[in-house]
Amino acid sequence: MAEEKQKHSGGVAGGGIVVVDPKPNNGLTSKVIDFVEKLIVKLMYDSSLPHHYLSGNFAPVREGTPPTTDLLVKGHLPDCLNGEFVRVGPNPRFSPVAGYHWFDGDGMIHGLRIKDGKATYVSRYVRTSRIKQEEYFGGAKFMKIGDLKGLFGLLMVHMQILRTKLKVLDVTYGNGTANTAMVYHHGKLLALSEADKPCKLVFFLCFSF
Repeated sequence: MAEEKQKHSGGVAGGGIVVVDPKPNNGLTSKVIDFVEKLIVKLMYDSSLPHHYLSGNFAPVREGTPPTTDLLVKGHLPDCLNGEFVRVGPNPRFSPVAGYHWFDGDGMIHGLRIKDGKATYVSRYVRTSRIKQEEYFGGAKFMKIGDLKGLFGLLMVHMQILRTKLKVLDVTYGNGTANTAMVYHHGKLLALSEADKPCKLVFFLCFSF
């Protein structure tokens, strides 16, 4: 499986690139914080509020798509047209604990490879520190932009601080989603989010994951 890498000041790999390998902790401390958070959500969050960015055309696709070859082509793809188009966008891996904003989704790469008149499609999550840790826990653990409203938002910020300070979450490799944009720089394809380090995407089977 392709492994994303990130810039990190203490990196041991060449050029400051290191493999993202967070060390979260699912012990008693984590469970106590979860209990407090659930209590806050139950008392202060209106669960009847609709999540517009989790329905309709915004509905998440929870799993990536393996390379799908020989896509149906309407028209003609010139033999000289060879290359790959990739884009990234938000696609939450897990349902939120409470609020949700479009910008909260985990970064998912969509790739379209055109070669010799044929097209192949693939999609994969960017393997950020954030998504790896939430997969370890089996659910959402990081604070969402959609939570940041009034006193409830302030308390959810404190839940995030507690998880970080007490080593439930490991923010050594950042905590962003890499869902905003992509740039090819200095021979590297990078997935970006404004508040975190860029993720370098490894090329595998002619696709960027």
